[in-house]
Amino acid sequence: MRTPSGEQRFAEASYLPDVVDGQVRGILVLAIDITARRHAESARDASDARLRALLEQLPNMAVWLVDKDLRLESFGGRLSEQPGLDIASLLGKPIAEIAGGGELGAQVAALYARALNGERVKADIDVPPRPRAFALEIAPLRDSEGTISGALGVAHDISERRLVEAELQLRSQISEHMGEGAILTRRDDFTIVHTNVAVDRMFGYEPGELIGQHVGVLNAPGEIGGAEVAEDIARQVAGMNGPWRGAVRSRRKDGTLFWRHSTIMVMEHPEHGELFVSVLSDITERLEREAEEKAFATLAERVAEGDAAEEIFDAVAVELQKILECDMASVIRIDTDKLLGTVLGSQGADGAKINGHVLDLTRACASASVLDTGHTARFDATAAFKGEVDATLEEVIEERHLISTYAAPVTIHDAIWGTVAAGFTDARDREGVERRLERFASLVALSISAAQAREELAHQASTDHLTGLANRRVFTERLDFELERAKRYGRDLSLVLIDVDHFKQVNDRHGHDIGDQVLVTLADLLAGHARASDLVARIGGEEFAWLLPETAADVAHGAADHVRELIAATTIEPIGKLTISAGVCSNAHAEHASDLLRRADQAMYAAKNSGRNVVCRDTAD
Repeated sequence: MRTPSGEQRFAEASYLPDVVDGQVRGILVLAIDITARRHAESARDASDARLRALLEQLPNMAVWLVDKDLRLESFGGRLSEQPGLDIASLLGKPIAEIAGGGELGAQVAALYARALNGERVKADIDVPPRPRAFALEIAPLRDSEGTISGALGVAHDISERRLVEAELQLRSQISEHMGEGAILTRRDDFTIVHTNVAVDRMFGYEPGELIGQHVGVLNAPGEIGGAEVAEDIARQVAGMNGPWRGAVRSRRKDGTLFWRHSTIMVMEHPEHGELFVSVLSDITERLEREAEEKAFATLAERVAEGDAAEEIFDAVAVELQKILECDMASVIRIDTDKLLGTVLGSQGADGAKINGHVLDLTRACASASVLDTGHTARFDATAAFKGEVDATLEEVIEERHLISTYAAPVTIHDAIWGTVAAGFTDARDREGVERRLERFASLVALSISAAQAREELAHQASTDHLTGLANRRVFTERLDFELERAKRYGRDLSLVLIDVDHFKQVNDRHGHDIGDQVLVTLADLLAGHARASDLVARIGGEEFAWLLPETAADVAHGAADHVRELIAATTIEPIGKLTISAGVCSNAHAEHASDLLRRADQAMYAAKNSGRNVVCRDTAD
């Protein structure tokens, strides 16, 4: 409508009928001037149109307008012009569904929910499956009364920026870790596109020489080839969310092997596409040290547990061969008088053993040098033979005298007991071999000393300290064993108990030192006339026991009487003549060891009561 002055105005009219007694008498008109509101709405629509036009021109951006129910109300921006995208079909759908559902959809919906609560939100969103990323900013929308009616989100595609940042970060890492190696490899065909100086030095290549080669040339072949190793690692990398880390057996240009630790991740490169980025370091020394410590601890535990020295020798050779990767490791016992070395423990790379092999130490070898100098030595057969004897070298190898050998001395009580040796079939010098051999040589020395100490303790525990004969504990154990065996197989067993006549007078007249000498002399006489299968023991002050397996009572009586006569005829300085009394009993009438001892003891006292210097048999025998 227009005013008399010609101004256009807008009104909102309501028409109501005027009804009286059921009859319409007229119409009431209620008009509200809405000119100001229409002008405001027109300005708003124009502003929205201009904003939408502006947003439509912004590159790599999308605008999402979401209502209070987290449903899409509007969608614009250049990203909305993607082929096949039907915007109309998306309107009214939940924003979580439009964002792809799952974790990503839940993440986007949660960000919009925060905006609907009045928060301005900024976040970076990674969108699978392609490596795409968006910077998302969301702000709440309010009506004229200030009430939040929705949320407006602006998404900016930052995928390209991310790639640039990743490459810059990579270059920074490479620069930061110049001491470590860095390799860039194409993911599709494993072609090396970049190496730093550290990698070239680590693998022994000239700068740029590795570019264009398959990364498999750097991997040591095992059960599978170097290329297959690379493919296997690639499959593991693909199955991980973060970087892959692991140890890889590696091969230098000259063919030598070592271990590297690799950290591998995937990045997108504008020129090469997807790349494997590997940061690596040589960990050979660390792994060797760890393996050496583990082996040393295992062997030391076996020594502490009391394993036999012969078992320790073989175990040392096995561990040494693994650690040094030598062709033959051995523990050698040296006879310094005969100048011979005998292999007591060994392990070849092929599993072969040469235990019992004897070395002639009058010929040049590493162990001969150790014997000569007392120090760890290396022997190079190639240099020693000076090329004059190719046939000799072949013979040496066939006999397992290896071309290059190292040996370290095993020293016991400041004397060379033997050597620990490692042999190789090539003459290449190897760092660290001498140090490792010396450590294992000290362990062999420890095991030998421990074995000797155990033998000494066992001897002390089972031997009478004065006479060197078996003690009462050993006699009792042997008596039980022999009696049980005699019962099982129906064999004879006899026991002779011997007591020195008037021994108290010897101590009283000549002193205990002379008395001890007398006991030692008698012990030697008894032991000297016993068989190897017999046991002679000192079971009391001047009392001895002689156990005779496989022997009837009459034979035992004859043997005891022969020794009695021998002692009676022997002059023992400084006391002169001395006699013994003995009692003999067999198992014929003794069920238990206590019975045998009791009957033999009774027979011995019968001999003393018969005037001494007599051997009596058990009356039942």
